[in-house]
Amino acid sequence: MTPLQRMLIVWAMATGASALPAVAPIAPPAVAAKVAVARRLGVPAAVRELVRTSKIVDLPRSARTENWTVRVAGNNREAGSCAHAALCNCFKMQGRYDLAEWWAANHGGGAALKENTSCDSLEAGLKRAGLDYRIGNDEAFLEWTCRTRRGCVVPCVRGEYRCPDCGKTHKALHAINLVGLNAQYAWLIGVNDVEQIHRMARADFIADWKNAGGYALTPMVGTPQPPKPWIQAFPQATPPPAKE
Repeated sequence: MTPLQRMLIVWAMATGASALPAVAPIAPPAVAAKVAVARRLGVPAAVRELVRTSKIVDLPRSARTENWTVRVAGNNREAGSCAHAALCNCFKMQGRYDLAEWWAANHGGGAALKENTSCDSLEAGLKRAGLDYRIGNDEAFLEWTCRTRRGCVVPCVRGEYRCPDCGKTHKALHAINLVGLNAQYAWLIGVNDVEQIHRMARADFIADWKNAGGYALTPMVGTPQPPKPWIQAFPQATPPPAKE
């Protein structure tokens, strides 16, 4: 490359960069730098969005399990099955739609995540079924489940309730799916609202998660599904007939 060619390339890059709108700062700074570079290189917005969401376990809307209720034995009320529904989503994230269907047909009602003596739990049910799983109680575990595209079941606090049996006030816990986590945000699938993947500030999510017990569960039953394809398939032209 000649000195003149190098000078022209530098001039073109400087002129193109000055014509671009300023990039709003995004925390952390490394993210803003990458976005700025992508824009200067002319990377389409649709491709940037694919890159941004590639680390989110994007379970399709049609596959997301909604919460269901069951009649509580010996009690004239119904209970939700949020923990079971969130576990079914994890099965599907790992390609085990058959297990999700079987679990939903044979389980329901309130359940804790960890095994205990006061009520049924996902952990006890997985043990009875002979299914492998992992439970963690730190942020590194949450990041691992998202990085490996397994997703996990996490508890969250949804107000308080007064127990009709003991008369005490307890935290009203709910179960949802964590499907993405980076330095800035957490992405969640709620089993009561499956229309979209919800995003919230990581700090807010972690605070609520710790207030709800600070643990998470993921099954180990299959191969995590890949992200959305980056290559769009288009119909190919009909090939010419073979020469005789």
